[in-house]
Amino acid sequence: MAPKKKFGAFKIECLQFEDRMMYEEELEILRTVIEDQQTHIEALEEDKQEVTTLKIEIHEKKETFKALQVNSDEELKAMKTITYNQNKEIEALKSKAGDDHTKHEISVQNMEKVIEKERQKVANLESKIEEERKKFTKKDGDLKALRIVTDIQTKRIRALDSEASKDLQKHEATVQNLSKVIEKDKKEAKHWESKIKEEKMRVKESRDKHKHLVDQLRDKIECPVCLEVPRFGPVPVCPNGHLVCLNCKSELCPTC
Repeated sequence: MAPKKKFGAFKIECLQFEDRMMYEEELEILRTVIEDQQTHIEALEEDKQEVTTLKIEIHEKKETFKALQVNSDEELKAMKTITYNQNKEIEALKSKAGDDHTKHEISVQNMEKVIEKERQKVANLESKIEEERKKFTKKDGDLKALRIVTDIQTKRIRALDSEASKDLQKHEATVQNLSKVIEKDKKEAKHWESKIKEEKMRVKESRDKHKHLVDQLRDKIECPVCLEVPRFGPVPVCPNGHLVCLNCKSELCPTC
């Protein structure tokens, strides 16, 4: 019965070792998944940095647009001031009617030509300003579209962050549970190891007892001539109860 118990205990130890290896493999897989999630989170952080850079560029473009608008408005005001001053000069020249009427008419015509040129310049500047406004209006629309895209990406990043945090919490809980199971299995393995040691001690004691009994039996039944235990019967016995094998049998008992 003792060898059978030993075989059963060894089988249980093998099963416990296989379970332990399986738990360690699952733990390694979970660690790999957690590292992938961390890499994904780092990629999301890089996307956030790109969005921040894009916002800074949009702010700089807005400031540039405002500066251009201010410069254009200042130029237009200056041209209007010049035109207003020139109109005042024309009115002053017209009020000086007299002997120099011809000269004044020529001057007026020249001034009108100059004014026409200035008006054309003003018109050109106004058309340029309008074109610039259209361009900046288009850019403003692009900025709005970029804001919408940025908001969508921000929402996606937040959603991915929340999912990643949830997955990380789940994996951490799974790892903790597996650690508890592994710790429990280790305790059970130690318990079975102690039982196996006790069983080995019992088997050793049984073997020692068996050997002691065999030695005692050998002393009683071995042949006193050849010192061997008879393997086949019949075994001759003298009237005093001394044994001898068939090969060493004689008329006289060697022990007596």
